[in-house]
Amino acid sequence: MKVLCLLTILSSLTMAWAEETREFTVRGVVRKTLPAESQIIVKHEEIPSYMQAMTMPFQVRDPKILESVKPNDIIIFKLHVTGQDHWIDELKITGFATQENAPARPQATDIAPFNTGDPLPALTFTDERGQALKLEEYRGKALAITFLYTRCPLPNFCPLLSEKFRTAQESLLADAAAPKNWQLLSISIDPEHDKAEVLQRYAKQQRANAAHWRFATGNLRDVTVLGLRSGLEFWEGGSEITHNLRTIVFDSQGRMRRIFSENTWTAKELADELRAAAISNK
Repeated sequence: MKVLCLLTILSSLTMAWAEETREFTVRGVVRKTLPAESQIIVKHEEIPSYMQAMTMPFQVRDPKILESVKPNDIIIFKLHVTGQDHWIDELKITGFATQENAPARPQATDIAPFNTGDPLPALTFTDERGQALKLEEYRGKALAITFLYTRCPLPNFCPLLSEKFRTAQESLLADAAAPKNWQLLSISIDPEHDKAEVLQRYAKQQRANAAHWRFATGNLRDVTVLGLRSGLEFWEGGSEITHNLRTIVFDSQGRMRRIFSENTWTAKELADELRAAAISNK
């Protein structure tokens, strides 16, 4: 009985710790507001003991707080982070920054977005082993590609995408009837930091099955081309990284099949899409 009570107490403490909310006061400059997605993109100062200075999208639970905010406003706000979520509130405008401080964004005028049926592009990246990884090598397999960077700390952005990939991986590996010709690929948009050794550590942390889940990055041009064609919007420059979320699926014939936007899709949806894409022969 004592052991049972102790286990119950420990379980309760673990759950409480997992749900503990950390709070930070953050200062920064608004780059863009996305009311439809309940997001605001902010170039923020260092958040001590949590995140270096960079440009990041933040979630708001009440989109109304974005109504009076515009690009280049200097703001201060509260950031709340749990084990599974984050959001900001108590946003106040304290000044206005000059327009020339805004970071330059990649130009997409000559880059056509993917349409259903478009072929897998002939791009080469560098994987977590430091070896060349050619996308064309995955013809014959259903391929899901997502974009992230390992330093992203917000639990419902890059870490959530990796969690969904891990869950889809586990589902497919546990299903004896599932096709075997499927592949997951996480591409870092932070090539300056996410070298092969960093990606190796990250892969281990994610419990990635090396036969089915790979990690890669490459020169910024190729990462940008693939990202922009997938609907990813991001820019990188020194410590400045910001991006939305996109996950793209190609079938076993190397044809674009589906693009998952943001983070609202489920691991089951991805696993089901890969099952169908793996046996696509039309």
